Amino acid sequence: MPFFYGWVVAGFSFLSLFALFGIRISFGGYITPWEAEFGSSRTAVTTISLFSFITIAMAQPFTGRLTDRFGARAVLTASMFLTGISLLACAMANQIWQLAILYGFFVSWGVTGGSNVTATAVITHWFTANRGLAIGLAMSGMAF
Repeated sequence: MPFFYGWVVAGFSFLSLFALFGIRISFGGYITPWEAEFGSSRTAVTTISLFSFITIAMAQPFTGRLTDRFGARAVLTASMFLTGISLLACAMANQIWQLAILYGFFVSWGVTGGSNVTATAVITHWFTANRGLAIGLAMSGMAF
């Protein structure tokens, strides 16, 4: 019985969700260090998280359209690249407003492109049998 490449795709979907959602959900660990680093209030730092969630919500339909037009592979690759570059730039930020733009906007767009919507589109393309199992395994990357 030949190996079905769709399981590799499901594995990469798991890894991308694991990485991108891990970055997004770990925001709480940055609050205290960013307060100290930028000499700003907790309100200013957590407003970046609010801005990020709003950006994700507004970007999701556009990312879905990009996925339809260019394919999930291109969108996911670009999203991982954008997230990585944006995080590197965040490390060089020396003002809170720079962090708000870099993390709140660019990292959020990257996370949106690698979201469960894109991963589900990829999985449904590859699977007809075992589709529920494949989606469940890939989506578990968000919680892992």
